[in-house]
Amino acid sequence: MSKLQWYWHRLRAMEPLEIAAHVRKKFCQWSDEQELPDWSSVSVRTDERPAFPSLPPADLAPLVLREALQRDVRDILGGRWRAFGHLEIKVDDPPGWQTDYLAGKNLETDELAFHLDHRRLPEGADIKLIWELSRWHQLVRLAMAAHVLGAEHAARKCIEWLGHWVRHNPPCRGWNWTSALEVGMRLVQFAWMDALLEGYLDIELKRLRAEILPAHIWFAWRYRSFGSSANNHRLGELAGLILVIARWPELARWAALLAFVFVGVLLAGAGRVDSVRPTNFTRSRGASPPRRGFLCKRSGGRRGVGLRRFGQRFCHPVFPGRKKRDR
Repeated sequence: MSKLQWYWHRLRAMEPLEIAAHVRKKFCQWSDEQELPDWSSVSVRTDERPAFPSLPPADLAPLVLREALQRDVRDILGGRWRAFGHLEIKVDDPPGWQTDYLAGKNLETDELAFHLDHRRLPEGADIKLIWELSRWHQLVRLAMAAHVLGAEHAARKCIEWLGHWVRHNPPCRGWNWTSALEVGMRLVQFAWMDALLEGYLDIELKRLRAEILPAHIWFAWRYRSFGSSANNHRLGELAGLILVIARWPELARWAALLAFVFVGVLLAGAGRVDSVRPTNFTRSRGASPPRRGFLCKRSGGRRGVGLRRFGQRFCHPVFPGRKKRDR
């Protein structure tokens, strides 16, 4: 089947709302190619300690955790990473954030993400190996070591690599901006890292908040998943948005989040969202996925539409001025 035939059959299978969502997405991409929001005026509160998450005292950490963190720090700083928790890869310092280290292919580009097809990478590379680096699992372990072990060198390296990531992955450019789910997962990780790194390099961390949070929140909402296969992806995007809003409530103005949250939580039941911890979130996806229609199908009914309109009316996104982009 040719690519054109595949698209034709896919179009015939779509419902009108999904077709409209694709049209909206294309319009957003066209608009964002011309200009992006100016995030320089966004201020993330740092004058008081956020209420979420509440971390346990470091001295309560068990010995087995301390030993595991010591091993992980040695491996991570030595470039011995494990992709997906088991696949050993050798990673540079600083990492090549758009590199498939298993295939040995560096695909770094500053091309607009809207022009990149992550399903067809050149030279046998795999997008999942590239995305895995930017899910920041290893950086979270360094931040955990800083909190639990008082390992300042781990904190410095974590913040250094985050800064390197920001410089090499500007908003909407490169392979790491081709999926709203990946953006949502980075929000999950950054919320925890920010808490774990409290007290380390405050000036640098404040700058990273301003560079990472507004663009990620904006993208995760603007390019949220839709359609018949969006459930798992939308759950990941929602998890990231909920965590950052829980930690920095003032950032809720950057997306029409409450409509999304109300439909997902109220219709499915608050008990369906078992945990916002990144590890439990991952396990719950594999062990006990939410019932069918958790965020999509049921929200399409009369009650779902009413709640969604209610949320959109009172939580319309507010953006600052926009700035011209370099073509």
